[in-house]
Amino acid sequence: MGRLDQVKEKWQELRETDSLLWSIALGHTFTHWCPATFYLLLPFLVRELDLTYSQAGFLITIRAVVNLAVNIPSGIIVDMIGRRGLLMALALVWTGIPYFLVGLSTSYFWVVVFMAFVGVGNYLWHPAAMSTLSERYPARRGFAIAIHAIGPNMGESIAPLFVGVLLLYLSWRNVLFVNLIPGIVIAFVLWKYLFGNLQTPAASKRGLSLADYLTGIKKAARNPSILLLVFVAGMRSMT
Repeated sequence: MGRLDQVKEKWQELRETDSLLWSIALGHTFTHWCPATFYLLLPFLVRELDLTYSQAGFLITIRAVVNLAVNIPSGIIVDMIGRRGLLMALALVWTGIPYFLVGLSTSYFWVVVFMAFVGVGNYLWHPAAMSTLSERYPARRGFAIAIHAIGPNMGESIAPLFVGVLLLYLSWRNVLFVNLIPGIVIAFVLWKYLFGNLQTPAASKRGLSLADYLTGIKKAARNPSILLLVFVAGMRSMT
């Protein structure tokens, strides 16, 4: 098969991509939308609350620490509950709510409290979405994950520009309020019109039992390939 034929084949594959994959990619866009906008809004927050650079830096640190703490538990929750469509919808709403609450906060203490939870939705989204894609597209996992990866690139590219325009007309607090709206809309669409009709193992309401899950963890911990992937992922995040 020539290069041109390969391009035509991939283009046809892209055209035949169903609404499930594009919808999950759209949801992934929003999970990165809010974090991408916060860096633009942080100087306004610092000025209004009269924060030091150390206090501003701690807001980012506390988010990263809590993200680390909830990463593995979120995967356990997804596997044991099994309602991945519902969990993805909840993840989208949860991504925006802490930022919304930051917009309501008038003291540094409450900003820190709410910033500690801003990554929970994001880390709940990934195990639910990735496992759904793996089961829905077993023969095209790489392609499905690549489409899913378009989401954060779009969110992180468009969100700062969009928020920059909003800041010409709205306060930084109102921008955080507005940011919650698309997450709620996308979450409703995914839950109501898409995942309710999804007849795949990923849409099953039954999850793993605790005994089965612990057995799986033990097997994974003894798998050198998985351990190597974890190590490489950790090194990648340090760059």
